[in-house]
Amino acid sequence: MVHHGEHHDGTDGRAVPGHVEIANEKAAEEALGTSTAVEDPNYVKAVYASYIENKKKQGESDDEISTKLNYLQLRFPHFDHIAASVRENAGLPKRPA
Repeated sequence: MVHHGEHHDGTDGRAVPGHVEIANEKAAEEALGTSTAVEDPNYVKAVYASYIENKKKQGESDDEISTKLNYLQLRFPHFDHIAASVRENAGLPKRPA
């Protein structure tokens, strides 16, 4: 591998978890609606993880965050399995069936 002075994360420049800044529902919706989200499950994972992390930093409870994630999961059902995994990793309750 040739190193060109830039950080190489193995994703050809695409986002990896921890490298996406998602502060609110609107930003999450915009990010999840992109072609990058459709093509890259790690990007989707990073979007959800950043969203949860920022909500926790803002002092929201796990239940509040979970309720807001329910909306995103209903809006983007094709990413439900990824969102469920991120929820579990963050210690949030599962989305009601």
